[in-house]
Amino acid sequence: MALHPKFPKSPYDVLEPEYRWFPADEALRTQGYEKLLPPLVAELRKAVKKWRDEGLQVYFTNNTGQDVHLICQKKDAKKVSELALQINDVKKTIINTPAKGASLTEEHLF
Repeated sequence: MALHPKFPKSPYDVLEPEYRWFPADEALRTQGYEKLLPPLVAELRKAVKKWRDEGLQVYFTNNTGQDVHLICQKKDAKKVSELALQINDVKKTIINTPAKGASLTEEHLF
């Protein structure tokens, strides 16, 4: 799986949605992108770019294609959730925050 020729060299550059990785050789991007990446993922990538261009600090990552995580500051979580729910195929959002961390216990888990 190759990277787009315009994929940025610096890890600090904002990545344009059309240059992001997708699960095939770069030569297939023009004819197979929509077949290899769930449409909602591509749509969310573009939406996040738009929101960032408008000043909202939001980022995304996706796991196994369709499992999209939008990452933002706690103060923006409700707004990001509301914006995401305006996208047709988004059925539900879950706002999650960091847990307290690992700890030791003598109690059995099951």
